[in-house]
Amino acid sequence: MIAELQPELPELFRRWEDDIQTGLFDYNTCPDLYRAVGSEIRNMVSSANQLEKSNFPNLPLTVIGRDGEHASKQQIKAGTPANEAVTLEQIWKELNFEQAKLATGLRYIKAKGSGHNIPYDCPELVIMEMRRLSQEL
Repeated sequence: MIAELQPELPELFRRWEDDIQTGLFDYNTCPDLYRAVGSEIRNMVSSANQLEKSNFPNLPLTVIGRDGEHASKQQIKAGTPANEAVTLEQIWKELNFEQAKLATGLRYIKAKGSGHNIPYDCPELVIMEMRRLSQEL
C-alpha cells in the first residue's frame, strides 16, 4: 500500500508531534480505510434515499463546504484532469446544498482556502462554528 500510494504528509502535518504524524500516516495507508470508502461509494444512492425519506430532527445545522476553486486546483496539481476536477467540485457543492436542506435554520459556510480536509485547513472556522452551535442547543 505504501509503495503504491507513496504518501506524503502536507507541510502543516509535518509540524505536529511524531506520534500524531505516525497516526495520520498509518490511517492514510490502512487498507480498511479504502474498504470503507468503497462501501460508502457502493451504498451512496441507498443512503441518500434513506435521508430523503427520514424525518431529520429539527436541530441547528451547519454545512461547512470546501472552497471549490481551491480544491479543484489541488486536484489538478495531483493529476486529475481539469474538466473532471471542476465537474467534481460542482457536484460536491450541489451535494452540500442538498445536505443543508435537511433542517430548518440551516447555515452554509464556505471554508475559503480549504480543500477536502476542512478541519486541518480552517480549524478556527470549525471551532468557532462548533461553539456557536453548542450555544444554540
